[in-house]
Amino acid sequence: MTQDFDLERQLEHEQKLAARYRFYVSIVMVAPTQSGVSVRQLLDESLRECDEIFVLDEGLAILMPHTTIQDA
Repeated sequence: MTQDFDLERQLEHEQKLAARYRFYVSIVMVAPTQSGVSVRQLLDESLRECDEIFVLDEGLAILMPHTTIQDA
């Protein structure tokens, strides 16, 4: 399985849960423009236990389930 498929499947699952339990799902796509930049290190303090990182050909996708309206 590819990361693209995993991301798509997980996003569909989280969207169904969000609709059922009335919370939000956020997704952030990041593509570093400089070599040697670690996006994971930059975002380390912002990531939560439930957030998932997917490595894609174009960069990274960060899926953030259980997001409140203030954090969306």
